[in-house]
Amino acid sequence: MADLEQQLKDDRALRNTARDLFRRELAHVRREARPGAIGERLANRVGAKADAASDAAVDFAGSHGRTITAAAIGALAAAGLWFARKPIAEKLREWLGRDAGDGEEGEENPR
Repeated sequence: MADLEQQLKDDRALRNTARDLFRRELAHVRREARPGAIGERLANRVGAKADAASDAAVDFAGSHGRTITAAAIGALAAAGLWFARKPIAEKLREWLGRDAGDGEEGEENPR
């Protein structure tokens, strides 16, 4: 009978320990599952990824600075030419002897 009583005490102690562990874990899950905590974790993860991406961009720019500068200058030049395409075309027509208003082909250019 003494063995059964000892086994019962051991089983109760084990049960109580398991219950306490379960309650602690449940409280932890409840704290972590609240909307504010989820938002904080999401913000932290997004912020960490944004930091990593900006660090990578800075490293890339540091090692490819001249290439980036040349590409930016080329893009700005292309944009400038695009916006100035009509005045440039008119000047070319003037230089080639065509009037900007003439659209007929086959006329001889007065020189």
